[in-house]
Amino acid sequence: MVIVDDSRAYTIRLKRLLQTVISQQVSENAQSVSSAVTSAKPASVAEIITFNNALHAESYLAQSKPTLVFMDNIFPDEQGGATSGLDVCRRLHRGAQCNQNIILMSGGP
Repeated sequence: MVIVDDSRAYTIRLKRLLQTVISQQVSENAQSVSSAVTSAKPASVAEIITFNNALHAESYLAQSKPTLVFMDNIFPDEQGGATSGLDVCRRLHRGAQCNQNIILMSGGP
């Protein structure tokens, strides 16, 4: 998973939330495993990579295939020149480099 947001505080909060939800899901799945399995290895928690710069994220996404991407829609110009997360998605799709599931996020005061 990848989180892209110019707010470091929001990125940290979303990452913690996702880690909590994923850990709970892994724990629930482990409890439902048959008692016949005696030496199951613990399931690994999904890796979550974060970016606070849209262009750095775009570069990474063009070369990797994460399962899910949470992308902020508004980036200030000083954050790599991308005007929006939608612009980043369009560039990735235009180059046929993107087959990820991308969730655009938007918020306000």
